[in-house]
Amino acid sequence: MPKQTIAGGVAGANNRKKQFPGMPKPAAATAGSGSAGAQSSSSSSSKGGGALGGAPAIPSIDVANTMKELMGAAAGSSGGKQKYSYKWGAAEATGPREYMEDAWTVRDSGFPGGYFFASVMDGHGGEASSAWLRENLFKSLAASCEGASRGRATEPGALVQDGTKGGGYLAEALKTGYTSADDSLIDHIARLGEPECWSGSTCTSVLVRDDRIVCANVGDSRALLVRASKGVELTQDHRPVGTSSKGRQEMQRVVNCGGWSVGGRVCGILAVSRAFGDYEFKGGRFDLLEDLSEEPLAKKATLKDPPVVPVPDVFECARDVANDEWLVIASDGLWDTVNSQQCATFIKQELKKTPGMGADELANALVKRAIRFRTQDNVAVVVVDLRQT
Repeated sequence: MPKQTIAGGVAGANNRKKQFPGMPKPAAATAGSGSAGAQSSSSSSSKGGGALGGAPAIPSIDVANTMKELMGAAAGSSGGKQKYSYKWGAAEATGPREYMEDAWTVRDSGFPGGYFFASVMDGHGGEASSAWLRENLFKSLAASCEGASRGRATEPGALVQDGTKGGGYLAEALKTGYTSADDSLIDHIARLGEPECWSGSTCTSVLVRDDRIVCANVGDSRALLVRASKGVELTQDHRPVGTSSKGRQEMQRVVNCGGWSVGGRVCGILAVSRAFGDYEFKGGRFDLLEDLSEEPLAKKATLKDPPVVPVPDVFECARDVANDEWLVIASDGLWDTVNSQQCATFIKQELKKTPGMGADELANALVKRAIRFRTQDNVAVVVVDLRQT
């Protein structure tokens, strides 16, 4: 993709995930950047059999959305043609921020094993990382999963997290794919220079086919399965806070790496403990973490290992075709205003008010709800219709 102008650095109200006193000042806005123009998602397939969306910016209240009937199979992929097809919709809004840093991608074909693929990315410190992932993550994951999927379409495998037989073989491949993509991303942003080089991004990716759903995530973008009108969480946030078991695990992992967290931020800077990009936290580049000497905890830190990593948690569950209804993948601009069950209930209420409401309309409604409930962030939402009746 052509290089895009990024209007914004890592400091200030537009970058609440990252607070770094040593970072460069935000770049000045130029024509074509910021939130001056609108960008809509096309309903036609892009190269690769899907669609992309998100950064660069769109107006803060205008919502871009798209819907396309998807065949949940990739011709020639291991696993063959799938029985079920899906409809999906995506919507996004800049919200109260000055710039759009969220992004999303959906691909209906080309993934090994016949999986439908969708990802949502929430960038911070600029949109360079989320925009790169939007264009390149699918290729990295497809390549890493090709060998894992070959010959495994029907072969029983290890037990996965929910005890379902016949899966589990993609977990390590997805972790490898995320890590490989992060290496390539860091090479990319390092060549961009300031301020783009300081960017990072969360990412939640979901794979769906006839028999299972597989989810990989880093950061705090979430995936929710609505099953029989109940919300089933497929992800856990990677935030170094003590208010949840997962948060405490992440805090301990950061400490074990020789780092620390303060105020819910890794080294007092980053609000997520797993992310793409953020190269000053990785690869021995810790000398780039300026202005840390004044922090009392910094005096004891060794930073012997990267405190921020791109390694995802992977969760897999068997499909319940009779009861699986919706899949919602969204940035925290949505989840900061609604919990999982509230989201499931909202969808049920919207369908009751408007029978026949589609995935695109639901995605749009969720984004508008987040704006109405005064989200403080960009919002990106992908909704997949899993119903087969």
